[in-house]
Amino acid sequence: MKKLRKLFLNNAISILLVIVGVLMIWCCLLIIKNRRIIDDTIQVKEAANAIKFQLDAHLDIVRELDVSLRGFAITKEERYLYIKPDQLKAKMQATFAKMDSLLNAQGFDNEEAIQALRDYQSVIRMLVNDHATMAGYIRNGNEEGFLEIFMLDKGSKLGPPIEATNKLINGYQDQLTQQAEERYQAAMQNNIIIQVAMVLLGIPAIGLVLYKVNKDGERRQNLLKELAENNSKYLFNSGKKIEKITAENVIEGSINQLQKASDFINKISEGNLEVTWEGLNEENRQLNEISLAGRLSVMRDKMIHVKEMDSERNWTNEGLSMLGELLRKNNDLSEICDEIISKLIVYLKANQGALFLIEKQESDEEECLILKSAYAYNRKKFIDRKISLGQGLAGQTWLEKETIYLKEIPQDYIKITSGLGEALPENILIVPLKLDEKVIGVLEIASFSELLPYQITFVERLAESMASTFITLKMNEQTKELLSQAQQQAEEMLAQEEEMRQNMEELEATQEEMRRKERQFLEEIENLKKQIS
Repeated sequence: MKKLRKLFLNNAISILLVIVGVLMIWCCLLIIKNRRIIDDTIQVKEAANAIKFQLDAHLDIVRELDVSLRGFAITKEERYLYIKPDQLKAKMQATFAKMDSLLNAQGFDNEEAIQALRDYQSVIRMLVNDHATMAGYIRNGNEEGFLEIFMLDKGSKLGPPIEATNKLINGYQDQLTQQAEERYQAAMQNNIIIQVAMVLLGIPAIGLVLYKVNKDGERRQNLLKELAENNSKYLFNSGKKIEKITAENVIEGSINQLQKASDFINKISEGNLEVTWEGLNEENRQLNEISLAGRLSVMRDKMIHVKEMDSERNWTNEGLSMLGELLRKNNDLSEICDEIISKLIVYLKANQGALFLIEKQESDEEECLILKSAYAYNRKKFIDRKISLGQGLAGQTWLEKETIYLKEIPQDYIKITSGLGEALPENILIVPLKLDEKVIGVLEIASFSELLPYQITFVERLAESMASTFITLKMNEQTKELLSQAQQQAEEMLAQEEEMRQNMEELEATQEEMRRKERQFLEEIENLKKQIS
């Protein structure tokens, strides 16, 4: 019961409005029904008047028939017979058909009245036929025949049928009219009752509506306040206190912030990562950590970082591709060293660079770093430069097999030279050329500008490729040298073999000559023996 009461109180306005609405609809339906009743009443009256008119038309036919026949009988002139028999019959049939049609439309089913009407119409037909007969007697000069029919006075027989027909038909019309009026009055009374009920229910409904409007106003104000707080919390918080909370201010503020968000997102989607949220600054940035403005700004910063990472990755890949192509296309170690150091310094936008390779010269007992190529260096000073293991920064890099990057350069270290003079570099990067923990050289780069971590990583990756290439080139040179030695030995062996072949041929020729001489000596001996014997 309490639930029903609470449900009614919470929905009282809706219930009353539904009831009033139902009553209004009912009233409208009754008005439509009353309108139809009025139209039906008018149609009933018009039909009744039409039927009465048709009854009068029947009498008019009889009057016209009598008057025209009397004038023709007296004057014997056709012009007084202004209704011809054929015309009269056609007019009579049309009048009778109209009467029947109107009665059928009303649903008239009074057999007594219908029979009286049929008798009435039969008398009129008889009079019309007699009219034609008497008109013929007059034309033929048969006055006796005319007077015989005329003296019968058949028109007097119309009185009882006309009276009976009018009484029955008019009574039926009056009955229909009365019924229509009664229906109309009943509908009007129902309409008045409904209107009174609407007034009685409408007054408390209006009171409840006003109460509800007042409560809704308070609730709407609370919602606006909550919306304003949520706008500051989830859209953008400028850090300023809202002086007056109105629907216009709150809605306009929401629309403006959403429009800013839309513009911000559109500009980012167009690739403009320099866009900023108007009003967002360092003072209110902490207030917008979870707001849309703050999150979109964080998203923009992350996209900037991703773009920078992509740019750095592309820069690294392009540099590795370009310099890797130099390493692949040339087999001359000296030319590769010159090209790679010059291209690298230009690509890094550095100022000086040097490439050292580990070699053991004939005059040295131990291996050392030999300067193979330099860029923007004072070549006279460094052309024969050698560095031992652990000596200086380059030697230390060789020893520790790790990259060294310095931003504080010793005063006695190298200076960058140009046409304007000499200056101490602000950044030094020394990277070992190593492959599988085997160091084969050192790459030294000096620059006025700072080298970023991705540039250092790039140089380290390049150094690994350079180490691989230089090892391959050295192996190729060793292989080439071994092949050359083998080829030389093969050529020497071929020459010795040719010499031995020639010696063998000479030996065979000598032996053949000796055998020939031996045969010759044997023949001479045989001849001598024959001569002696």
